[in-house]
Amino acid sequence: MKIAFWNLKHDPISFDMDKFRFDFTTMKKDNKGVVFLTIPLIKHFALDYNFEYHAWPLKGKGKMRMESKNT
Repeated sequence: MKIAFWNLKHDPISFDMDKFRFDFTTMKKDNKGVVFLTIPLIKHFALDYNFEYHAWPLKGKGKMRMESKNT
């Protein structure tokens, strides 16, 4: 199997830092210390590339765009 990628381009990743939380707290049921973490929301990220693959008997090539919004 052969897979090749080229012309890789990406947008800068942007985060919504309003959602970020990092707290040291305790659990009510056993009063043990825990860390509570809420990670930021990814507002936007995109990735473009060309690809080609050969996996007998299949082969092909094309352009791919992956995009993430509000994840």
